[in-house]
Amino acid sequence: MASERADRDPGRTVGLGEVAIGVALLVFLLGAGLAAAGTFLVSDNCETQTGVSLTKVNETDRPIVEAGNLSREVQEPVGIAVRENRTVFVQPEQFQSELANRTIQFEGTLYEVEGRAFEDCAGGTDDVFQFGGFWLAVLGLTAAALLAVLQYGSRWFPSDEEYRRRN
Repeated sequence: MASERADRDPGRTVGLGEVAIGVALLVFLLGAGLAAAGTFLVSDNCETQTGVSLTKVNETDRPIVEAGNLSREVQEPVGIAVRENRTVFVQPEQFQSELANRTIQFEGTLYEVEGRAFEDCAGGTDDVFQFGGFWLAVLGLTAAALLAVLQYGSRWFPSDEEYRRRN
């Protein structure tokens, strides 16, 4: 008779609840994997730019350059920096060749140029992987937790009546 006995409990089958929890955990693992790929595997594709700010001065010991004598690519940001009184960005090569350690004369007013390098890493594939993977992982883990409570909650959190019956 022992040979007829099954190794597995014949009454035990995998139900819909266990399958749903498994799928939710797979979604969590997929999201965590995407977030990790965005963090560690995908390059940042960062680009270095120079932030240029102009300060109005009366006198200067730096060489003076007329704004109209700058290249077209630099004239527009310089005009914006003067009119809107804000920092603008130019390529590092443009800054070094045309603006570094100089004073700009714009419509008769002198402005000293200050520049600072910035890493522009915004956007790109890595951010999509991190953002999407994070929220996919959150969704999967939340769904798995809720499904587990729904499936096994009566065992984990018995009601007062069930608790009294067990004891």
